[in-house]
Parts: sequence; C-alpha cells; structure tokens
Amino acid sequence: MQSMKKIIINADDFGLCESVSKGILECYTDGIVSDFSFLINPDSLNKSVELLSRHNINQCGIHFNLTLGHSAFQPRKNITDPNGNYIKVNRHFINYLKGKLSVNIVYEEFKMQLQLLKKLGLRITHFDTHQNIHILPPVYSALKRLSEENGGRIPIRIPRERLDFSHRYRLSNLKRIMVFNFFSALIHNRLKFEPTIQAIGGNFYDNPENSQVLMNVINQIKASSGEVFEFAVHPGYFSEEILNYDPYARQRETELKLLINTSDLFHENNIGIINFSKL
Repeated sequence: MQSMKKIIINADDFGLCESVSKGILECYTDGIVSDFSFLINPDSLNKSVELLSRHNINQCGIHFNLTLGHSAFQPRKNITDPNGNYIKVNRHFINYLKGKLSVNIVYEEFKMQLQLLKKLGLRITHFDTHQNIHILPPVYSALKRLSEENGGRIPIRIPRERLDFSHRYRLSNLKRIMVFNFFSALIHNRLKFEPTIQAIGGNFYDNPENSQVLMNVINQIKASSGEVFEFAVHPGYFSEEILNYDPYARQRETELKLLINTSDLFHENNIGIINFSKL
C-alpha cells in the first residue's frame, strides 16, 4: 500500500493588515490552513498580536520582509531608502547581479525581525520570505545562518513548481514560475542545507482557472517522489487598506472561499494535512 504523502497548507502575510489577518485565522481555525507566517508590518503590528492572543496562538512561521512597506528598524544600505522604506523586488535582483546585496546586512535586518517576534512570545516554527526574495543566494544564506543559530532545525521554504504544459498560463505567471524554479535550483544545489521543504504555489496568482488550483496541486504531489510539501496560500478579506501595501487584494477572497470549503479533497487523494511542528 502506498504511504500517505503529507502537505502543510501555509498562509503567508499574516500581519499585513487586519482584513488579511482575520481571513487567515478563519482558514486556520475553521478551514484547511494548517500553518501561517507572520509578516511584520509596523502599521498593523499591535492589532496582529492582539488577534493571536484572542485565539491563544503562540507559534507560527516568520515571513521575512525586504520588499513591502517600511522597516520597523533603522534604514539599511541597499535594502531600504533613507527613510526606511524597503526597495522593490526588482531592485534587489539588480543589486544581486551588481554584487551589492550583502549577506551581512540582510542577516542583521532578518535577525531584528526574528527577535521582535520572539520578544512578543511567539515560537517560530519555519522560515519564508515575502515574494520569495530568499531565492536570491545572499538572502538565502542569511536565512541559513539564522536557522543554524537557532538549533539548525528551522525549515526553509524552497519555492519550486512543476510546469504543466496542458495548463493555460498567463505570461506573467509563467515568467514567475520559471524565475522561481531557476533560482530555487541554484540555491538548492550550491547552498545545500537541511531542512528545506519544497513549496507549491498553486498558481492562484494571475490565474483565470482558480477552480482547478487544488487539483493541480494534488496532481503535482502525486507526480513527485517527495513525501512532504508546502502549499503556500494567501487568503484574506478584501479591504482598501490592503491596496496601501499589495496589489494582490481581491483575489485573496477567492483563495479564502476555496480553503474554507474544501475539507476532504486532500484526504480523498491519500494526502494528509500536517503543520510544521509535526515535522
């Protein structure tokens, strides 16, 4: 009998704003989301912590941030502008190609983010980053260093997706997957580190066929030789506040509805839902 494969359904962006955080917790308490990652947004930090306290939640992942909003700490060269606002993701790629993306500077920023969540009483179970900026080798190296300093057993996401050539990808989504896969292979082969976990994005972003997303994920898992996977999702309720930070806004409610209403699909396909603390 074939052994049951396992999936962690992880919601990114908890802490982005109140409407996103509430949607994530609804999917976590009443749906199939089994874990989530905390993004430190200074504008909504207090409300985010209050939400966790009301639900008696004291552990989560950290969604390290270099690309959205402003830092909770001091400005840093080639990471923020002089006012402490993070630079855009394409600028980080350019700085990497120019040799201007410093492992040490990224490490110091990430260390401060990690220490802040720990001081709030949270146990951190896994590492990932906003917009998967850690596919850039200097950023991944900073995460690896932090994991090693914290016992060496904090899993780090490796975003890798199998292309399905029968699927009608939009060009923007196809380019995103190809970039992720290239850099994920680069960091996996050059900067070998355990534990890592393969993440499947699910192709929600910019995809006109959301009804097929969950089955696409299940088919990817069945076709893979791996045993444990992470399904990275972004549920939430729409609000005007989201638009201050992220253009991915109204699509979050589409994800929320799917993640609330699809409770048996993974089990029916011999895939068990677990969380990072069970690894």
